[in-house]
Amino acid sequence: MKTKLTRFLFILLATATLQTKAQSKLIHFWDFNETPQLGGVGDKGLNGDSLGNAVHPLTPSYTTLAIHSPKIVYSRPYSANMALDSIVDNGAPGSYYYDFSSTHYHYFSSSDSIGGDTNQFIRVRNPSNNAQLLFTLPTNGYKNLRLFYSISCSSTKAPQYTVFSYSTNGGTSWNPLIAGMDTFNTGGHPHPDTLQNVNDSTAVSKWYPVQISFANVLTANNNSKFMVRMTTAGSNNITTSGNLRMDNIALMGDTDITSSIYEAAINSAGYNVYPNPVQNVVNIISDTYNGNKIITLYNIVGETLSVTENDSKQTAVNISSLIPGIYFVEIKETVTGNRYSVKIVKE
Repeated sequence: MKTKLTRFLFILLATATLQTKAQSKLIHFWDFNETPQLGGVGDKGLNGDSLGNAVHPLTPSYTTLAIHSPKIVYSRPYSANMALDSIVDNGAPGSYYYDFSSTHYHYFSSSDSIGGDTNQFIRVRNPSNNAQLLFTLPTNGYKNLRLFYSISCSSTKAPQYTVFSYSTNGGTSWNPLIAGMDTFNTGGHPHPDTLQNVNDSTAVSKWYPVQISFANVLTANNNSKFMVRMTTAGSNNITTSGNLRMDNIALMGDTDITSSIYEAAINSAGYNVYPNPVQNVVNIISDTYNGNKIITLYNIVGETLSVTENDSKQTAVNISSLIPGIYFVEIKETVTGNRYSVKIVKE
């Protein structure tokens, strides 16, 4: 027990030291300034089609994780009489809140938000009942996630509310926001998952900043399947006038140096541990070591949950019965005496 706790305390201390070096960075950013107009009838799209449809999703203006395909998809209701409404299209001018494309930030070589038609936003046109904005936001290598964006409305006829949920498994299941994520105050009462869109600023088409913290959602960290869903609510979303406007959608997070170092160390030793995050079975494959090894699974307080010993190149550890959270896998090579540890996230 003493040896195990000493080793675990070392891991915790190393983690705490590394976390002090975490840097907050822009992960994904949409400013919509180069989003093409759809053309067709007026500015309301072509044959009732919408920006961000499933075939042509809205890709970010900037991303550090293009390989994981971040995107926004508008899943809209449709009927024959909705050809000019119930779509997402462009408007201008956009917001300067959270404008990471401005000259104040290094993500772009020059500012492209100089006003007029070059500074665009997107708008969700009523009727928006049953429609969804689905954000695919991979977070590989990042933690302490925060979502920023700005909103405005065409008038008091815009949908009164936005309701949020999030997924850590690619949309298979959804979770409501909780108070710890920065509670919204709607009508003088806390509503963690519901934002009041129409206020004194937005009702006259001015912009209003929104922030949501996912820092306490550990399963969202270092996760290629993290998603956020927005739906509208209120009596206005069934009308055929009014729209909700959005601009400068940004996901930021701290670089997960701890995770990257664990992965680098175990990979350099010739091991591949996947998937991570994991739901049911985590696989440990050795490319170079052929001898006997002991694989131990620990929880966050250092308790041993399982021990597997074999001399196979591949070991499968079933963790389906565990609650979601952070765990540690330790690999001990009995021939060399070498030990390797990696952090895994159970969804």
